[in-house]
Amino acid sequence: MLKKGKVYRYLNPALIVSCVMLSIVLLVNISLLLSSIVRPKEPPRFLGFSPLIIADTDASLDVTKNDLISVRQTAKAVACDLLSYKVGGDYVVTNRIVDVKDDVYVVDEAGKVVNVDKDRTIGSVVAKIGWLGKFMVFTQSMWGLILFVGLPAMILIVYELVVE
Repeated sequence: MLKKGKVYRYLNPALIVSCVMLSIVLLVNISLLLSSIVRPKEPPRFLGFSPLIIADTDASLDVTKNDLISVRQTAKAVACDLLSYKVGGDYVVTNRIVDVKDDVYVVDEAGKVVNVDKDRTIGSVVAKIGWLGKFMVFTQSMWGLILFVGLPAMILIVYELVVE
């Protein structure tokens, strides 16, 4: 058995930091879940931003597969911005704006020029975090669930057995 003083001296600060970080992640996830329930036809939003993961990409874009992009709804997107918009129901596409007309964005979709009505737009891309998108895709896989759900459960069980 380990003495409680030695264990708590090293684990207590780490546990506090972990609890704070996990609480923030939990609050963001609950907010995104509620947003998707309230508006099921739109991507979920948190503080006006929609997190999206790129599933497939065109070579002309500055994003790659599995990048996490943050999309913010804007009234004024300009040429050369990346625009995310809905195509056929729940499918979301991100392409570069070529031109902006009155109520239409003109985008380059794999070499074709396509007109996108402003009511179909989700917003323009304001940030890209490549590694976070890959991480989120990994956490949804079988190995990610084992690593981020199973392993912490095992650590908690072992910790309780050793300390008690």
